[in-house]
Amino acid sequence: MAQHFVSYWPHYRGIDIQAVPALTHLLYAFAEVDENAEVRLPEDLSVLKAVRGAAWRSAARPGLLVGGWNGGDDAHLTRAMASAGGRAHLVASLVAVLKRHALSAVEIDWEYPDNRQEGLQLLAFLTQLRGEVSGLDVSIGLSVPALGPHADVIPGEVFDHIDVLSIMAYDNSGGLHSSRTFFQDSLEYWLARGAPARKIAMGIPAYSRPQPQSYAELVAADARNAWRDTDGTSNWNGLPTVRWKADMALRQGTGIMLWELGQDAPEPVSIAHELSRTLWEFMGDEVRD
Repeated sequence: MAQHFVSYWPHYRGIDIQAVPALTHLLYAFAEVDENAEVRLPEDLSVLKAVRGAAWRSAARPGLLVGGWNGGDDAHLTRAMASAGGRAHLVASLVAVLKRHALSAVEIDWEYPDNRQEGLQLLAFLTQLRGEVSGLDVSIGLSVPALGPHADVIPGEVFDHIDVLSIMAYDNSGGLHSSRTFFQDSLEYWLARGAPARKIAMGIPAYSRPQPQSYAELVAADARNAWRDTDGTSNWNGLPTVRWKADMALRQGTGIMLWELGQDAPEPVSIAHELSRTLWEFMGDEVRD
């Protein structure tokens, strides 16, 4: 399959993870960066092992999501990126963790580089990371904002050193959270920046804003919520919008990303399975064409 289908499993979700057809990457969230520029995992590795097993059952790459929102505190990651020595130490630590736990994917989620200088530090880090894994079967991903000043400072040269660009096309402050328009604007922005379509994974949320509820909770409260995007108070993506987004992204040559698998509802109204169906139908259309 040419298009990426990326999703995540946070450490606090437990170990009951179902396989997902068509998934290409399943990442454990989050691996933290400590004050010594080292990647840290919890002592209890049961969730990481469950993620790895679910990825293998899905014929997907198991991996790590490094960084994250962390309440807006990116101090340790920012400090590690700020010097050549810090970047080198972080790269060495990260590669060691990937090897130790038989992981074949990593995604860097720095929220966020604040200026052009930090964007260039990110580029230097990714360049070094790519060099260190060149002899390994490791997919490198980068999480990026959908739009705005934090997106603007990321240099286009990063595209040469990554395999997946995960665009966080949600949490829009405009009120609709992750509308079709916001999704399309985000995709057009990154394509105009020169991001190769084949590397893009467009983000779809499995939760609501401004009242935060998981998609699973929304559907459990009212089955109609699987087929609509709002109840007049909060906004989310129901299955028709999920399919519209996936179809639009695929026809642009890009992939998809779901944050995150632990918030999904079971079949027959699962977002992940709806995305899988859309992917397989699209691939069937490509074969027939």
